[in-house]
Amino acid sequence: MTTTERIIKIIKELKGGDIQEDNLIRSGFLDSFDMIKLTDAIAREFKKNIEGKDITEENFNSVRAIAALVEK
Repeated sequence: MTTTERIIKIIKELKGGDIQEDNLIRSGFLDSFDMIKLTDAIAREFKKNIEGKDITEENFNSVRAIAALVEK
């Protein structure tokens, strides 16, 4: 399973149902509480902590951006 597929799976578990892959924050699909839950789930899944300075709209507005952050 790719990083992108794993992130999609995490978001589906958090939000349920179908997800959109772009404009996650700008569209209101993810809110600040969702971002906290998502960073916690990423830390567990990938055994990688996301630093506070990296929790930005730019890094979390699309599945591709989240995957790039995790892989960095």
